[in-house]
Amino acid sequence: MILEGLITTRSPDGQPHLAAMGPEVDPVELKAGRIETLVLKPFATSQTARNLAATPAGVFQLTDDVLLLARTVAGSGPRPDFLPAAVIEGWRLAEAPMALEFRVISADRSGDRQRLVARVERVHQGRPLLGHVRARHAVVEAAILVTRLHMIPAPEIAARFAELRTLVEKTGGPEEHAALAILAERVVAAGSAASAPTAPPRAVEVRTPARFHLGMFSFGDPLTRSFGGTGLMLDEPGIVVRVCPAAAFAGRGPHGQRAAEFARHCAAAWGLPRDEAFEVEVVAAPRAHVGLGSGTQLALAVAAAIEGLAVRPADRERSFAPREALALARAAGRGRRSSVGAYGFAAGALLVEAGRLGADKVAAPLEASPLVARAELPPAWRGVLIVEHAAEGLHGEAERQAFLALPPVDRGVTAELARIALLELVPAALEGCFGAFAAAFGAYGRLAGVPFASASSSLPFHRSIEMLIGRLAALGVRGAAQSSWGPAVLACAASQSEAEGVAAALAAEGLRSTHDIAVVGFNSSGARLRPITPPAR
Repeated sequence: MILEGLITTRSPDGQPHLAAMGPEVDPVELKAGRIETLVLKPFATSQTARNLAATPAGVFQLTDDVLLLARTVAGSGPRPDFLPAAVIEGWRLAEAPMALEFRVISADRSGDRQRLVARVERVHQGRPLLGHVRARHAVVEAAILVTRLHMIPAPEIAARFAELRTLVEKTGGPEEHAALAILAERVVAAGSAASAPTAPPRAVEVRTPARFHLGMFSFGDPLTRSFGGTGLMLDEPGIVVRVCPAAAFAGRGPHGQRAAEFARHCAAAWGLPRDEAFEVEVVAAPRAHVGLGSGTQLALAVAAAIEGLAVRPADRERSFAPREALALARAAGRGRRSSVGAYGFAAGALLVEAGRLGADKVAAPLEASPLVARAELPPAWRGVLIVEHAAEGLHGEAERQAFLALPPVDRGVTAELARIALLELVPAALEGCFGAFAAAFGAYGRLAGVPFASASSSLPFHRSIEMLIGRLAALGVRGAAQSSWGPAVLACAASQSEAEGVAAALAAEGLRSTHDIAVVGFNSSGARLRPITPPAR
């Protein structure tokens, strides 16, 4: 759940810096009348991000003063009154109905939008929070639009702003009208700037999350849907690619040759001129064939980058709608069985897809499996990702032959997997019930492996994964499962500290000598594309 408000951080000169911010909070905590954790996602280039890097503490304020909100977003108007914070080095708004002093306890600053987890240290309760009438809600939405002027096309901003203006004119008072007028000036200025001619980007960068696939519902039965299943997206280890026009197709970095092949495939799929080529630099990527969806995410990232350069030039940072991600998958030739990777590329989160009608065990036509459920996991939850060194799951022709040899999935297994996914896993995620989620996560993973047992039992790491999941259970982990063919295993944790404890316990037993171990967050935003200036060569 996101709360909109204002954040104060300490500037380099020691003065307060005020900005709009919408941190994520745990809905379970909110229902219980408390807020203990905030997840802040400032843009890496913002002053707020720089301030929090230097002084990892601040104050988040809930306020119903929409005029102050508008002035803060627009960077205009008189400076409000501040008071020194009580337990952190910083400042709080004097007139805020509620102020939460916080300290940053973990930070992922690897992306364009950072992910900072903060612990609330002190709560200040001022006057009652009056809430927002329709006009105030409209001003808040207009303020959010203004903060997205660099991400959303100006015509779309203007159309949505016009709808909000109608609400304010009908239901607002003097403060709401004044606030909207301030924000309207920013929208007009942005529209004027957007109307100026812009050159196509010289290069683009795409960052994706990693995919963890819990298993398929069914295959081999001509009377039921094939494939489908459940998966979720992780903040890391994701894909980062940078793509620019070139004299010939080329790839650099890990999986560079494969990335160049994806680029050729996409250019042909979109009918680009034969003399139009691209160089792909793979900046970061997980190991291939370990169950983290690296192939699909790499293909989608390359497809998105080429589209942003040559098909639909990107002049600002952007995300992707599900239908766009599915179109990218078709262009790249991916998603013949599972569509979890494509849906996760678009929006992250926990995902359940229904499967395809008329598909066989080998490969389905490139049509999307319907997405039947999506649930964002609470921001405080974490996973411990464990991947055995040098181990690889089945892929390519070996995987194709394994599917051909597998018997059809028993309909009772399919029914139970669907029940766990839709009646246990997704509701527990939506309600923030970690115990129920972890139990369902482990149960789904165990049952999803049953149809693959005859093939997976011959893999060299099969026994070591069984032992690892047993060891995690002995450590008190309530949910652990393998992704796809493995060897990636994910252990669920209710908090950063709990995840770090599990990772430390495994490391103390010497597991790092044979496995990569990392504490990871659950991704609920999907991939991002941004234009960049390529370095001089």
